Amino acid sequence: MRRKRALKLRRKIQVETLNNQGPYLTSRRAIDLWFRYINRAVFDNQLPNFDKIIIKKWLKQAMGQVCAYPDKNPKRFELEMLKKYRTKRDFIETLAHEMIHLYQFALKKDTGCHNSMFYSFRPRFKFIGLGLSL
Repeated sequence: MRRKRALKLRRKIQVETLNNQGPYLTSRRAIDLWFRYINRAVFDNQLPNFDKIIIKKWLKQAMGQVCAYPDKNPKRFELEMLKKYRTKRDFIETLAHEMIHLYQFALKKDTGCHNSMFYSFRPRFKFIGLGLSL
């Protein structure tokens, strides 16, 4: 993680979430924008784009999820996000959380579970001002 990029992202998150306390409506544009910010600062632009992004009204027991299809040729990774989040911070944290799963699947060929590799991102998230929740 590049420190300068991480500091810039931390400031951006602080400014963007400071006055946004109400419900946040998800958009494809916001997902693409925040994906680029987080990918640059946390993952050094290593992450591939999701093959498909789906915004859903509800997800069973999740705020977001990555669906991996490693048996397909080529491998496919789909992102599912909720249509509405409690706050913009919840939206950003959920997207960043799912990006760790993409990192696990696409780059490290890992299971994508909440394991030691997943939790190794906790210090990076803390540095940029995000929580790493389940």
